[in-house]
Amino acid sequence: MTLFWCNNLTMEEDEDRYARITLRIPKTLHKRLSDEADRTSKSLNAEIVGRLEESFADLKPNGALVTLAVKLAETDEARLAEAIKAEGILYSGSLVSVHLMDALNTAKELGVQLLPDETEKAAYAGAYKLYHQAEQSLKAERFQKLVREADVAVERVKEAIEARNLAVHGRPQVPPAVPRPGLIRRPPPKPKKP
Repeated sequence: MTLFWCNNLTMEEDEDRYARITLRIPKTLHKRLSDEADRTSKSLNAEIVGRLEESFADLKPNGALVTLAVKLAETDEARLAEAIKAEGILYSGSLVSVHLMDALNTAKELGVQLLPDETEKAAYAGAYKLYHQAEQSLKAERFQKLVREADVAVERVKEAIEARNLAVHGRPQVPPAVPRPGLIRRPPPKPKKP
């Protein structure tokens, strides 16, 4: 009796196309592969085979260029994510600096010296500089521009990955169900005037 698969290959024909192997891998790697297979709705076998096929992409005529394009796009996205994070830190720091300047001014009005004179002057100057940088960034809408650039970078990553999938598999792959993490999308708070 011959069994038929849904792709109309007999079991014997299917066995001729594939080799069965036993593979020992670290449990941590097995977990990572299983998690990624679940995330992309693939079987563990399909995930491993896909990754092995990708490793040979560089051997195809333009595989190295496609792989480089993916890495460059991902690097650009990571750079923008870091820049957005730095802007967020700048705005948070500017809020702290406003409170520090207020505290120093209030202490001076009350006749209380919180820090030695030189230290107080340096702290006030540093806080004002940070506040001024945040104010200039807000006027230039730097955060919003970075977010727009990051959106373009994410699209570039998607396009590069799609091109790599075409080069490796000869067809586009189903995109993962979960979006890539990393980019903060909320606008920074505006610093208060001293």
